[in-house]
Amino acid sequence: MGSKTNIAWTDATDNPVFLLRDDGTNGGHWCQKTDPACANCYAESVNQNDFFQFASHLPYTGKPPENLHFDRAIVEAWARKTKPSMRFVCSMTDLFGEWVPRQWQFAVFDAALAAPLQIIQLLTKRPAIAAQAAREWCESRGQFLLPENVWLGVSVGDQQAANRFRGDAWLMWQFSQITWVSYEPAWGLVDWAGWEFINWLVIGGESGPNAREFDLAWGEAAIAWCRKHKIPPYMKQLGSKAVVQVHDCHQPPDNWAPFGSSGKGTNISEWPGGLRVREFPVQFSADYLAARGKAA
Repeated sequence: MGSKTNIAWTDATDNPVFLLRDDGTNGGHWCQKTDPACANCYAESVNQNDFFQFASHLPYTGKPPENLHFDRAIVEAWARKTKPSMRFVCSMTDLFGEWVPRQWQFAVFDAALAAPLQIIQLLTKRPAIAAQAAREWCESRGQFLLPENVWLGVSVGDQQAANRFRGDAWLMWQFSQITWVSYEPAWGLVDWAGWEFINWLVIGGESGPNAREFDLAWGEAAIAWCRKHKIPPYMKQLGSKAVVQVHDCHQPPDNWAPFGSSGKGTNISEWPGGLRVREFPVQFSADYLAARGKAA
């Protein structure tokens, strides 16, 4: 169970929260946009595409639909897996959306505790709710922290989001053993001062027909900050509109194809050398990586 994915920093995606059709089948997904970074939401575009049988064609706005469902079988299957993997959970929505019952969030934490071979990667634009859910789970289960295989992350796209989310992300850190940031889509320069508590920083430019520009200097600055504070950086992609800012004018880099064959800037060989960085959290043990390599 779970879907293979092209997301470079994970192995599979699991989406236990979805709309349930009258016939009991998956009726697609829903989320609620809450941040300017959501403008070109990938999950929403997938959910509008007839290529996918589950497409609900619902916009990620308005009130939540009444037929939202949580499939416990998806998360309970993790405990039966004998090979380690990294799993991005709720890639099509936000597990910590205001409309998500706390018991569904607890079910994900419980399933992670029962499946130590699986790295459960969670990402939210609602870190205050995530921190509260983590605190309540720890209190109810007699734990000081979330399971060590739960990576609790927040999505930050520009300085405004960084300023707004930093305090709540620090509260998440109080209860998680791996706290991370997805600086994707990065659409503005961020001063990361005050974020030294995080364990991982994923960086990426936006892709798609309406992608916003990603200045390579933003990625270089983020990586330099990571190096200074011994935080592993992971450059996912340069996006569809990677640019270099020269004298206040955006120009493409000399002798370099910014989009590459994929149109998303995912070909590492085409990147400037300083951006070719893909590291995982230091707590992500060498033994685990070795086992995952053998299982691949």
